[in-house]
Amino acid sequence: MLPYRVLVIGGYGFFGRRLVARLAGQPGLHITVAGRSVARGQALIDGLSHQAHAKLSCTALDVHAPALADKLKAMEPQVTIHTSGPFQGQGYQVARACIEAGSHYIDLADSREFVNGIGSLDEAAHARGLSVISGASSVPALSDAVANELARGLVHINHLDIGISPGNRTERGLATVSAILSYCGKPLPSPASRTSFGWTGSRRHSYPAPVGDRLLSPCDVPDLVLLPARFAGRPSIIFGAGLELPFLHRGMNVMALLTRLGVVTDWSRHAALLKRIADRFSALGSDAGAMHVSVSGETPEGIRRTRTWHLVATQGDGPFVPTLAAAALVRRLQQGDAGLTGARACVGLLSLQDFARESEGLHITMNEAPPVDHQSLYEHVLGPSYAALPPALSRFHRLTGHTVLHGWVETEAPGSALARLLARCLGTPLREGSGALRFELDASPHGECWTRHFPTRTMTSRMRLVAGKIEEKLGAARLTFGLSVVEGALKMRLERLRFLGIPCPRWLMPEVVAEESGSENKLHFRVAARLPLLGTVASYRGHLDLGEAPS
Repeated sequence: MLPYRVLVIGGYGFFGRRLVARLAGQPGLHITVAGRSVARGQALIDGLSHQAHAKLSCTALDVHAPALADKLKAMEPQVTIHTSGPFQGQGYQVARACIEAGSHYIDLADSREFVNGIGSLDEAAHARGLSVISGASSVPALSDAVANELARGLVHINHLDIGISPGNRTERGLATVSAILSYCGKPLPSPASRTSFGWTGSRRHSYPAPVGDRLLSPCDVPDLVLLPARFAGRPSIIFGAGLELPFLHRGMNVMALLTRLGVVTDWSRHAALLKRIADRFSALGSDAGAMHVSVSGETPEGIRRTRTWHLVATQGDGPFVPTLAAAALVRRLQQGDAGLTGARACVGLLSLQDFARESEGLHITMNEAPPVDHQSLYEHVLGPSYAALPPALSRFHRLTGHTVLHGWVETEAPGSALARLLARCLGTPLREGSGALRFELDASPHGECWTRHFPTRTMTSRMRLVAGKIEEKLGAARLTFGLSVVEGALKMRLERLRFLGIPCPRWLMPEVVAEESGSENKLHFRVAARLPLLGTVASYRGHLDLGEAPS
């Protein structure tokens, strides 16, 4: 039986050589390492030949050559794997040449625009009976497979949380560094009303030993657009990547800030220099990297549940993870799987078991943590008193994921010039008026974001649980509230205030009225804040329409 012919473009590169090493263990393959340098391809083959079960060869190939399709026709690969990134800014000339040459196509792209746009080749791929698959990498292929597994048994998915953090002593490829830098400080797609920016802000995630706590910052990946559409409830999603050494990670945060300020427009132009600087610290940290996927949703019984999966890679094996999807797809294509025909992103094609099989022999472990049933912020703070809330309030404060509500609001203007200045710092209404209100809620196990679109101003605040209280970040202020239920109304009591990080003394604390009540399918609210000498800083009241309660 003739061997199955696999061409790996960039086969001696950072990810390419690891993919070739994995494929070399599959019998029945003929793997051709392609790139501009035959000498580098031959060196890789020489190093693998003593343990390979597949036939190995190499050839010179320039993907930018105008006769690429003719070259592929002469080589007659049955599947071509494109590993030469970064894919940010690339076109589909390689994929089109593969279709013309009659070869299946797979790439390891993690560029959102590149992966999401591959469907433009679907008609051409179907006409030739070929598979054209983009994003056969850690994202979105592995992250999607894990999310599908974690979502089993949940009837409504509210939130997806994904993160990746490599070990600092793990080798870094220049193309990967360039790709990461390309969106540093740039706007990212988000289903929420707020806009996030690449590498702006940080959060922590605790990974299993030996990785431990790592910082994560927002990154641009295909998952941000692809994954929410694949689950009932169109969940909110956050994706973070992190560097093991905190000072390098914080340096990326500073670089993102400089981009937002217009000081540097594109850090990827300096990728080679920045990689050399980072490599000077390569002896620090560890060779242990990790990835996580968390899925939050509801069981058929209405219980809100979060399931989390972790991958830990040690001894420098982390860079093999992005190659596992391509190896699994080659195995499927070799077996003649016609279900892969067409052009698409690599979502819904592989199972978690496929990745477990391809990772055998590597220092990679994958485990699902015990599920966690969780309460909303308000349930947690109120405890048994939550049951005393009217049904409309109870339903509102149990909403999860991304929700848009509409209603009506009346606003008052600040009471003085200084109060108006303070209102600008907080983002609260500046004018008296009334009109339609659009309210957006993004609620996850980590916190809630409330965005109120008043007729003349948008006000956003973020809430989280701190020491059994609700902490609300509102502009330059952080307010800590205690909650109580009084005669069916929810009252919020201001207990602490920090402005620009400075604690506010008791005698200077504002008088705050913040309460909610419910009637039928409406939530009524009233908020007012006054300061001695300054007068009213913020004041608004109104209602939100909650719609019919689910039966």
